[in-house]
Amino acid sequence: MSKGIDIADLRDRINQLVEKASLSAYELGVYCADVHPKIKTKADEEEFFPGLTLDETMFSRYVKIGQNKFIRKYLASLPLAFSTLYYVSCLTEEEFKVGLAEGVINPSATRVVVQSWISLRKGKASVANDNQIIFRVVRPNDFTTEEEEKLNTELQEVLQRNRCRFSGNQAQALAATLKARGDYLRNNTRAKIIADKLRREKEQRLKPRAQRTKAWPYPHEQVKVASDANAEDCRRVLELIGCTDEWQKILDDAARLYGVVAEGEPTPPKKASPRKKVA
Repeated sequence: MSKGIDIADLRDRINQLVEKASLSAYELGVYCADVHPKIKTKADEEEFFPGLTLDETMFSRYVKIGQNKFIRKYLASLPLAFSTLYYVSCLTEEEFKVGLAEGVINPSATRVVVQSWISLRKGKASVANDNQIIFRVVRPNDFTTEEEEKLNTELQEVLQRNRCRFSGNQAQALAATLKARGDYLRNNTRAKIIADKLRREKEQRLKPRAQRTKAWPYPHEQVKVASDANAEDCRRVLELIGCTDEWQKILDDAARLYGVVAEGEPTPPKKASPRKKVA
């Protein structure tokens, strides 16, 4: 520790400011929610919005945040990024608590991580373009090449009859899916690292100062998840900090959401089907 500097006090001060920043965003949302019913007519809108710092979309999202009845109780855990806070405000309190428990919701949470988690809970992948209809075909293990070609032909015919088409070829679609899956693994790994760090720091703050120890012994470079990190890199970092079980859950969720694995990556083991009872 540098002479004359209390690191714990500096950190606690930043934590207080983080909570204050979350409160400010929430209070602006509450005020927007109070104002919203008063803008009743088209004439009101034409007078109100041109001089407003926020555009109509941002104003509506702040209204949504302000209408939330429970997030004020969790200010210290709210994401600082406005876009992420908006998506969190759309959750029910029970969903919010699950997100907290799983480490997905925290001050450093990103919109991509929260959106992916919400989409997974709702049983569907997030759609990047409203003009696209995205679905995943699950093939049986004994699916032959001939059957795959027949399926592709029949799908093409169905799409043509309905004036639709595939977006890109099969290789491009697979590459896009693998990229989305990689982003999902990296983002959720980062969220788990942050959540575990915050948990440890909170445990230390609850102890008398004389009994506190270093909450996070890992250098930044040791637990950094780079933008090109693969599944093995993510697994290694989470195993290092003692979150092996969380890594398996991330993998399982990715398998349900994307249904593919990268080349050279082991296929997740299939769960055995329950045996039928013999009468």
